[in-house]
Amino acid sequence: MNKILQLTLLLTILVSCKAELQRENDFGIKGDFKKLIIINYRTKKDSLGKSIKDTISIVNYKVNKRGKVKKSVTQLFSHNKIIDTVTSKYLYNSIGQTIKEITDTKSNKTNFEINYYYKNELLDVIKMRDTLEGFILELTENYSYDANDKLKLRESNQLAYNQIKKDTFSFQKVIFKYDKNEFQIESDWNELFSDFPNLKEYYKNDSLGLLQETISFNKLTKKTDTIIYIYKYDINNNWINSKSFKNNTLDQITDRVIEY
Repeated sequence: MNKILQLTLLLTILVSCKAELQRENDFGIKGDFKKLIIINYRTKKDSLGKSIKDTISIVNYKVNKRGKVKKSVTQLFSHNKIIDTVTSKYLYNSIGQTIKEITDTKSNKTNFEINYYYKNELLDVIKMRDTLEGFILELTENYSYDANDKLKLRESNQLAYNQIKKDTFSFQKVIFKYDKNEFQIESDWNELFSDFPNLKEYYKNDSLGLLQETISFNKLTKKTDTIIYIYKYDINNNWINSKSFKNNTLDQITDRVIEY
């Protein structure tokens, strides 16, 4: 896969992961834990019609004493084979706020930094800019709050620009909306110059912010999908397995291995 395509895909994954963390309020794990492994599978049928699991990603998180991620290692898969390994390290200020994310990709042998900026102790903007093989890659995220300093809006813009041809290779804009509890309730994905679907999604959460249902509308095909999530829990009442059913058909499985 082209390096630029890989990096733009990686940035899309990072945007999705940030949304997932925000939605689950820093994993939503009850009690102290040392390590977390998240394994994502897509289900499909084999030639005999039997359901099999196709690994999407395996993410290993290590946390500090405050329960914040200090390092993550993400393995990306295609047809159950590893296509890349991405390592991220996180730096925090004295009050536990993320100030920098340093990410290395094994396949591209490159790294980039994502910087976090605050205003009145509230996250204001996240920025990343890197140059690779004549392309400029940029990621900017802006955060907005209500009168009670609760997160209400997050806007993410991702750009890949060809310096040689002087044109835009890829552009993605995503707007996330949150309720008064800072649970994500809506997202609007707009992608130009690529095949990534333009989606409008609505989310229903339980009282703790755990995702229960997604209504996904494809703005191009006008197709609507309904995704329902079912969870299994451990003895600490933390979920360790999630199954998502798209239009009543099992679509994706997520396992969480928690080391307390």
